[in-house]
Amino acid sequence: MGAPSTPTPSTAPGLDLLQYLAVRVPCAACGQHYEVSLRQVLLSQDLLHEGCPIHTETECLPLTYAALANEGALRDLERSWALLLDRVRMGGFDLTVCRPPLSH
Repeated sequence: MGAPSTPTPSTAPGLDLLQYLAVRVPCAACGQHYEVSLRQVLLSQDLLHEGCPIHTETECLPLTYAALANEGALRDLERSWALLLDRVRMGGFDLTVCRPPLSH
Protein backbone atom coordinates (compact mmCIF):
# COMPACT_ATOMS: atom_id res chain seq x y z
CA MET A 1 0.00 0.00 0.00
CA GLY A 2 1.48 3.36 -1.04
CA ALA A 3 1.66 6.47 1.08
CA PRO A 4 -1.29 8.84 0.69
CA SER A 5 -0.53 11.59 -1.75
CA THR A 6 -0.21 15.07 -0.35
CA PRO A 7 -1.97 17.66 -2.47
CA THR A 8 0.10 20.56 -3.72
CA PRO A 9 -1.08 23.91 -5.07
CA SER A 10 -0.84 22.51 -8.61
CA THR A 11 -3.13 19.57 -7.76
CA ALA A 12 -5.35 21.23 -5.16
CA PRO A 13 -6.91 24.28 -6.80
CA GLY A 14 -8.35 26.95 -4.59
CA LEU A 15 -7.16 29.30 -1.93
CA ASP A 16 -3.36 29.59 -2.06
CA LEU A 17 -2.38 30.89 1.37
CA LEU A 18 1.15 31.63 0.20
CA GLN A 19 -0.26 34.19 -2.27
CA TYR A 20 -1.88 36.11 0.59
CA LEU A 21 1.02 36.17 3.04
CA ALA A 22 4.00 38.40 2.33
CA VAL A 23 7.31 39.56 3.72
CA ARG A 24 7.53 43.36 4.06
CA VAL A 25 10.90 44.43 2.72
CA PRO A 26 12.38 47.92 3.11
CA CYS A 27 13.78 49.59 0.01
CA ALA A 28 17.41 50.56 0.62
CA ALA A 29 17.09 53.51 -1.78
CA CYS A 30 13.90 55.23 -0.59
CA GLY A 31 13.11 53.63 2.77
CA GLN A 32 9.59 52.65 1.79
CA HIS A 33 8.44 49.04 2.05
CA TYR A 34 7.23 46.60 -0.56
CA GLU A 35 5.71 43.16 -0.16
CA VAL A 36 6.99 39.89 -1.56
CA SER A 37 4.45 37.07 -1.32
CA LEU A 38 5.57 33.79 0.20
CA ARG A 39 4.57 32.17 -3.11
CA GLN A 40 7.10 34.44 -4.89
CA VAL A 41 9.75 33.52 -2.31
CA LEU A 42 9.12 29.82 -2.90
CA LEU A 43 9.16 30.26 -6.69
CA SER A 44 12.47 32.12 -6.36
CA GLN A 45 13.90 29.25 -4.34
CA ASP A 46 12.74 26.82 -7.04
CA LEU A 47 14.41 28.96 -9.71
CA LEU A 48 17.71 28.83 -7.86
CA HIS A 49 17.45 25.04 -7.49
CA GLU A 50 16.90 24.78 -11.23
CA GLY A 51 20.27 26.37 -11.83
CA CYS A 52 19.98 30.15 -12.11
CA PRO A 53 23.57 31.12 -13.03
CA ILE A 54 23.50 34.54 -11.32
CA HIS A 55 25.22 34.82 -7.95
CA THR A 56 24.92 38.57 -7.31
CA GLU A 57 21.71 39.87 -5.73
CA THR A 58 21.74 43.05 -7.81
CA GLU A 59 21.53 41.00 -11.01
CA CYS A 60 18.66 38.73 -9.97
CA LEU A 61 15.68 39.59 -7.75
CA PRO A 62 14.82 35.91 -7.21
CA LEU A 63 18.20 35.51 -5.53
CA THR A 64 17.19 38.24 -3.07
CA TYR A 65 13.65 36.90 -2.61
CA ALA A 66 14.82 33.33 -1.99
CA ALA A 67 16.59 34.43 1.19
CA LEU A 68 13.52 36.10 2.73
CA ALA A 69 12.15 32.93 4.36
CA ASN A 70 13.34 29.49 5.33
CA GLU A 71 12.64 27.12 2.45
CA GLY A 72 11.91 24.11 4.67
CA ALA A 73 9.39 26.05 6.73
CA LEU A 74 7.69 27.35 3.55
CA ARG A 75 7.46 23.86 2.08
CA ASP A 76 6.01 22.54 5.36
CA LEU A 77 3.43 25.35 5.38
CA GLU A 78 2.55 24.68 1.74
CA ARG A 79 2.06 20.95 2.35
CA SER A 80 0.09 21.50 5.56
CA TRP A 81 -2.17 24.08 3.94
CA ALA A 82 -2.82 21.84 0.92
CA LEU A 83 -3.62 18.92 3.23
CA LEU A 84 -6.02 21.08 5.26
CA LEU A 85 -7.77 22.27 2.08
CA ASP A 86 -8.10 18.69 0.92
CA ARG A 87 -9.54 17.49 4.25
CA VAL A 88 -12.06 20.34 4.45
CA ARG A 89 -13.18 19.67 0.87
CA MET A 90 -13.50 15.97 1.59
CA GLY A 91 -15.97 17.01 4.30
CA GLY A 92 -17.97 18.92 1.70
CA PHE A 93 -16.85 22.40 2.78
CA ASP A 94 -14.68 25.26 1.50
CA LEU A 95 -12.20 27.51 3.24
CA THR A 96 -12.33 31.26 2.81
CA VAL A 97 -10.45 34.29 4.05
CA CYS A 98 -12.51 36.25 6.54
CA ARG A 99 -12.09 39.81 7.66
CA PRO A 100 -10.77 40.41 11.15
CA PRO A 101 -13.44 41.47 13.64
CA LEU A 102 -13.92 45.19 14.11
CA SER A 103 -12.30 46.59 17.21
CA HIS A 104 -12.28 50.04 18.74
